[in-house]
Amino acid sequence: MNTTMKPLNQNKMFKIIPVDVFSTDVVVSINQSDDQLYDCLCHRFTREQFDLAFDDWKSDARTVTHSDGFIIVRFRGKIKKEPDTLGLVAHEAYHAAYAVLNKIGVQPGFETEEVYAYLIQFLVREIIKL
Repeated sequence: MNTTMKPLNQNKMFKIIPVDVFSTDVVVSINQSDDQLYDCLCHRFTREQFDLAFDDWKSDARTVTHSDGFIIVRFRGKIKKEPDTLGLVAHEAYHAAYAVLNKIGVQPGFETEEVYAYLIQFLVREIIKL
């Protein structure tokens, strides 16, 4: 499977980040409309499931875990390399890391702190590369 799709245009992106060590994918959507994102995901979501996941979305970003276990990190706007946006990326990367590790029974705590930190670092790096 090709894990990187061409940008829809300069301002809209969709990428699948494979997290191979935990056998899961993190889907990243940047500045896509509902219809654009649904078109990328329709093979994994019914329209009703998709609408339920994003119907009350009012924030700048949201992380959703699909019942199949893959995670969607969605940003309303472009990812800019400025403090507020990078903070938002880190915030959503934590939610995604929590979902990935929760799926395999790894809860946050002193003993698991480093695995969370490395996964968050990996996800932030991959997202800001876009």
